[in-house]
Amino acid sequence: MSIEIQAHRANNEAESEKAIYLGTHRSCLPEVTLARVQPFLTRMGVTRVADVTYLDDLGIPVFQAVRPNSRNLSVSQGKGVTRLLAKVSAIMEACETWHAEQLPQATFQATIAEMEAQLPYSIYDLNLVEQHVLHERFLLEWLPGKLLTTGEQTFLPAGYVRLDLTATSTWLAPTFNLTSNGLASGNTHEEAILHSLYEIIERDTLAQLRMGTLQERAIDPQTVDGPASAPLLERLKQAGADVAIKVASGQTGIPCFIAHIVSSNYPIVAPGYGCHLDRDVALSRALTEAAQSRLTMISGTRDDIDSHAYTRIQRKRRFAPLPKAATYFAFDTVPSVHLATLREDLDEVKQRFFTHMQSSPIIVDLTRPDMNIPVVFVAAPQLRFLETHK
Repeated sequence: MSIEIQAHRANNEAESEKAIYLGTHRSCLPEVTLARVQPFLTRMGVTRVADVTYLDDLGIPVFQAVRPNSRNLSVSQGKGVTRLLAKVSAIMEACETWHAEQLPQATFQATIAEMEAQLPYSIYDLNLVEQHVLHERFLLEWLPGKLLTTGEQTFLPAGYVRLDLTATSTWLAPTFNLTSNGLASGNTHEEAILHSLYEIIERDTLAQLRMGTLQERAIDPQTVDGPASAPLLERLKQAGADVAIKVASGQTGIPCFIAHIVSSNYPIVAPGYGCHLDRDVALSRALTEAAQSRLTMISGTRDDIDSHAYTRIQRKRRFAPLPKAATYFAFDTVPSVHLATLREDLDEVKQRFFTHMQSSPIIVDLTRPDMNIPVVFVAAPQLRFLETHK
């Protein structure tokens, strides 16, 4: 790595300044991130990074990073407003999943009863499988973490964080609903934590919409004027795609966009979601994720897609435009916050959790000292997610 790149990275880590604003907020340029992570691809088992953008006709960049010996999904995906951002996104997703498969040694073992007095949350408020067997005398391994709002030390069950899904020769007691929700990487710890928080807020908002405790608003695509989201919508229009945009906000007030895309060339509705303080970034994420959802099915390389999904696609051959809303709102009616540094962004999100939530998210640092790629897992016991978002 060049001295210039090293100096750029060190400066941004020290100040948490934003080097990228278009479609995402990052502390350094994607070239710097790629140079930092690329030496570890072999160690993480990444054998191929593929550009799958032009398997579809939308032209929105989507990449895949393949790890054949993964202990979880073997294909990680990334999207972005540029090819390089999408490539880095896929690699970083593979990186964070590898870290969650290769957890550090648990600090200690203790029963739930022994830990109850030390925990600021109830173990039963975590996402558990429907027929779990947890009880007070159940012995668990524990990893150290800290509370987002105060920085105080706490602990989280290692089994809640570990994403090793390989088959074993022994019976494993059903306990936690394993998910990558809240797992994220970044160029700095602030960046990784922010990415995690946006994800868990997004998933909780979607869960509340499903339960009927929140209402969504339709956004008129013609009013979208974001520097990243407006060109994405124009690209989709040129590709002949029909787009519907909705937005909702939960207790934190941070907007979560829901985008749906469908076209005559691929008449299956593809969803995408995005959450961010900056409404343009949030919508850009939703639009690029919808494009990624289409390519997930078109490429057919994800381990978690079964034959039934393609049977459903085969049945639906006729294109139907997306339904129109009775009322539309302008894009600029969605609240948006623009701050200079990632640290300020994190402080803003922290304050919203402290003000509006009864319990603090828990941050477990999975960063390996010998790699120094910030990776965190954030658990929010009172927030929920849908089974479809594992």
